[in-house]
Amino acid sequence: MRSGLLQSLAIFFTLAVCLTLSARDLPKSDPDRKAILDAIRSEPDEKIVVKDLFRAGDFAWTCTLKTTDTGEYYRTDESIEVYFSVLLKQNGKWLNQSVGGSFTESAAKVDCSWPQGKIASGNAIPQSQENIQSIWKKTLQAEWLDGLHWGKLPKMTAEMQSLAKYGLIEDISAETPKEGLDHTQISIMLDRCKKNSSCITQTKQAIQQLAILQKDKSVSSVIWNNCNYGLRLFNPILIAQCVSKQSTRPECKPGQMVLKHQTTLSQCIDGIHKQCKEDVRDAQTSKLACSW
Repeated sequence: MRSGLLQSLAIFFTLAVCLTLSARDLPKSDPDRKAILDAIRSEPDEKIVVKDLFRAGDFAWTCTLKTTDTGEYYRTDESIEVYFSVLLKQNGKWLNQSVGGSFTESAAKVDCSWPQGKIASGNAIPQSQENIQSIWKKTLQAEWLDGLHWGKLPKMTAEMQSLAKYGLIEDISAETPKEGLDHTQISIMLDRCKKNSSCITQTKQAIQQLAILQKDKSVSSVIWNNCNYGLRLFNPILIAQCVSKQSTRPECKPGQMVLKHQTTLSQCIDGIHKQCKEDVRDAQTSKLACSW
């Protein structure tokens, strides 16, 4: 009996804590509240429903819903959109950084856990300034890696330098998992040959070569991802040529850092662009395959 009671109390308090964590807000009389909500609005007349607003010093975290003038929630299909932001107060103004979102079936039951992962003692809802900073850093790093996947490097702008003063800029490895070809992509590559036996043989050999290069630790994911842009219009021979040639260049060596090695990474990506234009001579095709 006592064990069951203790277990029930534990569940009750756990639920109570979860509800408390997702129901924080600032008094409506607090000028920071209006300034924070104004900063996360994408349109001046956009209406915001606060589900969690937490301020820690010059940092803030928000979990919100948005509605139209008629009170309709922003939706994707039938699901209500949930928006997450972290903010930093600089010179009296709140700087907003969107950190993703999620969906909910009910506006009354919104999970304000950051969907990208846990950040505090097993919890995914920030409880301190450090937690907010962690979310900001991870979001920026994810954006850098996503950009690098498409040949774009982050620029150390005045805003970035300003964020660095608050510990929000932290370098990260440029390496990401190298994704192999899936069955659909392989099928399209073979169909491109239109039953030409020579083309099919060469295509299969290139696909096998790519499978080996994917596992080769001396091949950087920067090369892999950029040589695979547009899957070179489903020609694995061009992709394999690109990966093989670029992997011999010292500028493209694996293990580089996104910020520290911007110069060599830029040179690497420029070389991949150049090779793409050399491999794809047709102007229209080159525009599609080499303009990432």
